[in-house]
Amino acid sequence: MSAPKARPSFCEPIYGWETSGPDTGELVGWLIDNLAGDVESWPDRLVEGEPGLPARLALLSHERGRSVAAGFSAGGARGEIRAEADASGWVRVTARTEDGAVFRAWLDRPFEEYHLWPDDAAFSVHDEPPGRMGKRRDWISLSAAAWPVLSPLAPQGWVAIGVAGR
Repeated sequence: MSAPKARPSFCEPIYGWETSGPDTGELVGWLIDNLAGDVESWPDRLVEGEPGLPARLALLSHERGRSVAAGFSAGGARGEIRAEADASGWVRVTARTEDGAVFRAWLDRPFEEYHLWPDDAAFSVHDEPPGRMGKRRDWISLSAAAWPVLSPLAPQGWVAIGVAGR
């Protein structure tokens, strides 16, 4: 299992910065550091559905510009989510639950929103990603078709998680 075949792309629209992999270091580092801050600033999340499932994040570790790890709890599930700079230029996102379920996605930011792709994804620049995260990193939407491990949370085929109360 490895990064998508395409080169990752990262942009920062406010400053007009843009780079593509594998040399995405500065923008990837900025993203990882912001994710660490997001976990500390907005630990309460909501998995959308009927009814919504409250979730909570807690910062476990942060290696500036390289990786961030957060513990999570939602319902009876507990685990860890980790985002790491990968040598391919992508950000590798891995989540593991206590019962062993594993989710892995590869993240880039070609436009305002972040895109997430499964292992070994082959796509063109015009393809719709099976996962997206908002430009403010306050919501994420993931396809259970691309990540079957998410199926229990996705009766409509998609999982949407947002910052609670936002």
